[in-house]
Amino acid sequence: MPFGRRGLALAVLLLLTLGSSLWAARWGLPDGATVETSSPWAVDSIAPLGPLNEAYYRFSREGIDDVVYPLFHYVVLAVVYAPYVGFAFATGRFENPSSEFPFGATDPGQLFAHLTLLASFVSALMAAGCVLGVYMLARELFDARTATWSALLAALVPPLAYYGSTSNLDVPYLFWTLLAFWQLARAALRQRLSNYALCGLFASLAVATKDQAAGFLVLYPVVVPWLIHLDLRRRSPQTNAFDVLRDRRLWTAGVAALVTYVLANNLVFGLEGFQRHLKFADAFYAANLATDVRGLLGRQPDLLTHSATLLVQMVGVPVLLLAAAGAFSVLRERRWLALLPLVCSAGYYVSMIAPAVSHSRYLLGVVLLLMPLAGRAITTALDVPRVAWRAIGLAVAAAALLWQSVLLAHLHLTLARDSRYAMDRWVRATVPAGATIESSTQARYLPRLSDTYRYAIVGNSFSATRYNLLGTNLTLEALRARAPEYVLVLSESWLSGDPTRVEEPQIRAYYDALLKGEAGYAVVARFETPTWLPYRQITAGTQPTSVLLRRRS
Repeated sequence: MPFGRRGLALAVLLLLTLGSSLWAARWGLPDGATVETSSPWAVDSIAPLGPLNEAYYRFSREGIDDVVYPLFHYVVLAVVYAPYVGFAFATGRFENPSSEFPFGATDPGQLFAHLTLLASFVSALMAAGCVLGVYMLARELFDARTATWSALLAALVPPLAYYGSTSNLDVPYLFWTLLAFWQLARAALRQRLSNYALCGLFASLAVATKDQAAGFLVLYPVVVPWLIHLDLRRRSPQTNAFDVLRDRRLWTAGVAALVTYVLANNLVFGLEGFQRHLKFADAFYAANLATDVRGLLGRQPDLLTHSATLLVQMVGVPVLLLAAAGAFSVLRERRWLALLPLVCSAGYYVSMIAPAVSHSRYLLGVVLLLMPLAGRAITTALDVPRVAWRAIGLAVAAAALLWQSVLLAHLHLTLARDSRYAMDRWVRATVPAGATIESSTQARYLPRLSDTYRYAIVGNSFSATRYNLLGTNLTLEALRARAPEYVLVLSESWLSGDPTRVEEPQIRAYYDALLKGEAGYAVVARFETPTWLPYRQITAGTQPTSVLLRRRS
């Protein structure tokens, strides 16, 4: 394919990724009626209030109890917010900024929706940047034709479109991570000082965006000296380890990484906030990571099976077959550098997934790093002389592209037809204004009804380091004593409508009894998000079933 056609194909793929993410960004926007509904439905979003809070406190990390994430992306979004916030301030829509709701907004619904869309636009750009990163990495490892196929496969990854539409940190940190891998590949091939410096810079920006990025980079302190050692050995067989330690490429990469991390986290003027982030991280990992060796090893078969299932659900079997075929081809050709993303993905799995849990977004980086190998399998199939093998390879490639397109279309369907929209319309048309609606789900995840109805949230004691439903509130006796007019349930569960989160037998028994009418309530409305698949593509936040029960007289 001539360069002009390759450039055009890449531009189309980037626009496809950008448009797909922006189309999904309309889902679950905040209404600003209460402080809880000032956030979107997407789980772990930091917009719209997070960057505003950080800017209000001069990026010192004050004003928040749990400093969950590093600082850098908050700064990025605050910079993007600045022109719009300035315009809103000049036109009287943002007066006397404060730390109390509505934070100085005269029309919080409009302001917070627009800020959320701005944050989503940044994520969408970075999602397109991830596709570009896959292309550039594959071009360095293989060739431009393989890079084009790799970018096509990456552009059709449904979780990339979804997380590229939200303001959580998964796509931003993967954007910087892919740039770090691209520069590492260039450093390995060219051995230029600038490539090592940029690799350190991008790696630090990834970790300064989300700590989880460190899993993909955990082998870098070994890989970078090893690459320098290989280059020195090519020049002089008498090279030893001390020569590597004296090489300025090693120190340039390290200094670039250190200085970038200090600046990106504002450690000069905000050290106390960073210390609180480290304290939170320590509490989080203590609460969520398996530390007992026997328990850690015992859970690995189930965790590995679950992770493999998630990979199949994310992109389908044909893509994974292509990646496996590409890895086999690279091994046979002894192109060891091309295996580096796969090796670093294994390091990520061991350091981040194995001790904790596996979700689709936690595996998104692994999927993207597999795409150059899958692209390589397609180009190999196109070049194989035997007609039968070529036909098999092209059939698998066609199946991969077709199934990914179906998954992407399905994702957009479930977002656009979310059952909460139907419940919102039904309640407004049927339930008298001012009625009390009780739920055990956090208010931010409920249908946008807070402007007209009174939500009573009971039994929810969520924090970033623990999640418990208070059983004393979620009993039939306690419900009868409270006697709310309506009870709203998402997927017979809580949080984001994920029924797999309910594990306590008492809580499950409470929901079962409630839905069977044993508590004096009857189901009056039930809406399901349309779906073609027997599983939820995004395991938290999408495809809930909304059920409304009304108290009997």
